[in-house]
Amino acid sequence: MEKLSPLLLVFLLIGSIIGIGLSYATTNPQLNELKNQLEDQNSMISNIEKEKEIDKNKISEMEREIIVLNDEISNNKIDIIELETKISQKDEDLNEINNIWKIWEEHKELSPRNNFGYRYNDPGGGSCLGNCMVSIQSLIIPFKDVKDCMIWSRFNGTGSMRPVIYKDTITIGIKSKCLDPSEINKGDMIIFNGKRIFDSELAIGHQVIDTVACSNDMSKTCYITKGIYNNHIDPKEVRFEEVIMKITLINF
Repeated sequence: MEKLSPLLLVFLLIGSIIGIGLSYATTNPQLNELKNQLEDQNSMISNIEKEKEIDKNKISEMEREIIVLNDEISNNKIDIIELETKISQKDEDLNEINNIWKIWEEHKELSPRNNFGYRYNDPGGGSCLGNCMVSIQSLIIPFKDVKDCMIWSRFNGTGSMRPVIYKDTITIGIKSKCLDPSEINKGDMIIFNGKRIFDSELAIGHQVIDTVACSNDMSKTCYITKGIYNNHIDPKEVRFEEVIMKITLINF
C-alpha cells in the first residue's frame, strides 16, 4: 500500500474544510429562515393567547353587565306592576267619584230649602235675637225650644249619603216632636228609625225625594227616601212617627 505524501494530505484536508464550509454556507440561510418563521409563529401564538385572555375578561365583564341588566329589568318589571296596580286603583277611584257626582248631579235640585226664619248673620252690625245681640258671623236657626228641640248626631258613614255625609260627619237638627209633618219637604235630609224599613236597630240618615200619602193611612203624610249615593229608593216609605230628626246643619 502506497503512502500518501504529506503535501497530498494537506490538500485533502483543506479540500474537506472548504467542502464543509460551502455546505454550511448553503444550509445556514435556510436555518435562519426557519428560525425566523418559528419566532413569528411563537409571536403569533403569544398574541393569540393575550387576545384570548382579553376576550375572556371582556366576556366576564359582559356577563356581569348582563346580570346587572337582568336585575334592572326585574326591578323595572316590579315597578311596572306596582304602577299598573296604582293606575288601576286610581281608575277605580275615578270611576267611583264619577258615579258619586253623577248621582249627585241627578239629585242636586233636591238640596234642602231654606226654612222660614233661617238666616245668616252679618258680623258687621249684629242682629237681634230675642233679648240677645249676635255680633259674630253666625247661622241663625230658630227653634221653638232650643233645649228640648235641638239635637245633634254623628254618622257612622256607610257611604249611602256621599258626597254630603261621610264617616264621623256631625249634624245638628230639630227633633221630630218639634215639627209638623208638613215641615218636612222634598230635598230635606232626615234621620229615622230603620227597624220597620231595613230591619235594623240603627238610625238611618237619608234624603226625602218625595212626600206621599201613607199607604197605611191616606190621611197622613209619608216620605219617600233615598241615600244620595244609592241608585235606588228605600224599600218602604217613612212614616212621620218614625222620623227622629230633620237635619238643619251639616258640619263638613
